[in-house]
Amino acid sequence: MMQEISVTLTRKLVTRKLAPAQIRQLVREANRFDSYILIEANNQQINVKNPLSAMSVFPAIEGRPILVRATGADAEQALDRLCRYLREE
Repeated sequence: MMQEISVTLTRKLVTRKLAPAQIRQLVREANRFDSYILIEANNQQINVKNPLSAMSVFPAIEGRPILVRATGADAEQALDRLCRYLREE
């Protein structure tokens, strides 16, 4: 079952959450789930489980909404965890 949530990243969140170490942590969080997880931003879709893809798109999304989509048996739990991680300050 596909689930999706929209998240807008503020400058504070971009600065604190999207440094390379935090992007690696986001990738680790995503890989805890079996679901296929995509983030759509700037007309691009990336597989959030792939660190190179994640690092290529996140620095350019400050202040823009991103759409987090997950498909699979644990999609709801995956979205809940990833969105909580992205919103933590």
